[in-house]
Amino acid sequence: MRKQTVVSGVFRFSACQAMKCPVVGLALLIAMAGCGDGEKDGDAKQPGGETISKQREPGGDTVPKEPEPAAERLASYDGPTGTISGKVLWQGELPEQRMIKVERAEDHECCGTEKASRVLRVDPESRGVHDVVVSIANITKGKPNTKPEKVPRITQKGCYFDPHVLIIPPETTVEVTNEDGILHNIHTVPIENDSFNKGQPGDVKKMEISGGDYLWTPEFVRVKCDVHSWMGAWIVVAEHAYYASTDEKGAFELRDVPPGEYTLRFWHETVGEKTKEVTVEAGQEASVTLELGEE
Repeated sequence: MRKQTVVSGVFRFSACQAMKCPVVGLALLIAMAGCGDGEKDGDAKQPGGETISKQREPGGDTVPKEPEPAAERLASYDGPTGTISGKVLWQGELPEQRMIKVERAEDHECCGTEKASRVLRVDPESRGVHDVVVSIANITKGKPNTKPEKVPRITQKGCYFDPHVLIIPPETTVEVTNEDGILHNIHTVPIENDSFNKGQPGDVKKMEISGGDYLWTPEFVRVKCDVHSWMGAWIVVAEHAYYASTDEKGAFELRDVPPGEYTLRFWHETVGEKTKEVTVEAGQEASVTLELGEE
């Protein structure tokens, strides 16, 4: 693991010191009391007792676990390939849309008085489940996991992170823009990578999360805003090129897959992990449908 990079200092300030310096003491008390906004999506404990989101990491557990070691790259392959396409659909009664109150009055003009949670989004017409991460678990050869030509971007707009799931190769820098004109905060919660935690005032339109410093090894990295509790996203640092996320209709596609028998891994932050077997033939498209729902 790389050397920890300290982004924001931690000041240990006793009550006596606060009394000796009332301005600083008052500022610290206000800052401590004012972190966060409104109801959270829910908390759980990770080993060691630190509070984290209840959202699930790959493996289906409600607390993160260290990822299995990943190979640096797949064996190269330049032969014929096929495609895996499919949908992830919700079965049973549609989940209720949960609303979260916006507590900070100064944010009402931009955010409104309440926001819909984006932890679980299901299209009512197609029943497609948005933001499911689909990957091939047992692939050993294929196309390289190259960095994109344009810098990947997470936009803060309407008091949400967009996209909710961003998939990148290791060591890829991510740009974060603020289109709201109010204070936001970008706080990554990794296990293997170092944490990035920095405020983004309304007049700071662009920041960067350095891939070499904070996104250098494969894992699912949760992103949160400490100012607005409902704002969350995931940066998936993918171990190979065969990762995708479902769109608003629950659809996904994995291209240029070498022929073979594979295990598809489906992960969603509230449902956990599911798997499904698929066979890919050269020049053919293999279709897969997975149903999710409350068990």
